[in-house]
Amino acid sequence: MQDSDEFARVIGHCSLAWTACHSNVFLIFKLTSGFTDEAARRIFFKIRQDYLQRELAISSLESCDWIDGERKQEIIEVVEKLGYVSNRRNVAVHQMWSRDENDNIIPHPDAENFLKDKYSQNNSLRDLFGKLHEELHNIYHQLMDHCEYIENL
Repeated sequence: MQDSDEFARVIGHCSLAWTACHSNVFLIFKLTSGFTDEAARRIFFKIRQDYLQRELAISSLESCDWIDGERKQEIIEVVEKLGYVSNRRNVAVHQMWSRDENDNIIPHPDAENFLKDKYSQNNSLRDLFGKLHEELHNIYHQLMDHCEYIENL
């Protein structure tokens, strides 16, 4: 991907989708933990690693006896699916950037090769991150549906 503005746009979309997904992971924790809103917020966001936040939400969900077992498993699978895409998201946000000779921020020269080797031999970065954004968008909607279900119990 040559155009760094386009690249930044695609990465920005992925970052926003990731944040929206994790907001729903927090909501699952809050709704299933029994804590007040403030206590749930303090506990969840004290944990800085998103992996551990997802694990906390799953543990809270697993301890709920008022949510159907089959529905619990569906929710857990969606939260785990978010974990599966986290590697690509982390590469996008944390490892994709470098600076050129004029100190401009540019995609890291090895990032495209790393991603293609790891995830797909034939796709461009735009395709790869477009797919990531689409996956995150779908996960967001699935999590949102589950949150609405829990809220209405």
